[in-house]
Amino acid sequence: MITEVDPVKLAKTRNRMVVAAKIADAMKAKNLNQKQFAKLMGRTESEISDWLSGNRNFTIDTLFDIGQALSVTFLSETLMQPE
Repeated sequence: MITEVDPVKLAKTRNRMVVAAKIADAMKAKNLNQKQFAKLMGRTESEISDWLSGNRNFTIDTLFDIGQALSVTFLSETLMQPE
């Protein structure tokens, strides 16, 4: 049986994946592994892994802190909306 995909849930998942990819790209650009980034952020490695998995629903403050640490911005971009 095929179930219809909820476009809102799909858009939310895509947005989380975009954020996770941006974090991973910025870490790579700064030559940071998960352990180093965790130390820089004052977080655990498992939390960083969670961030990079795309399953994390970030707070605005956390996105700000990550952006400051990695010299990237998240909120100036248009996020995907449900189709």
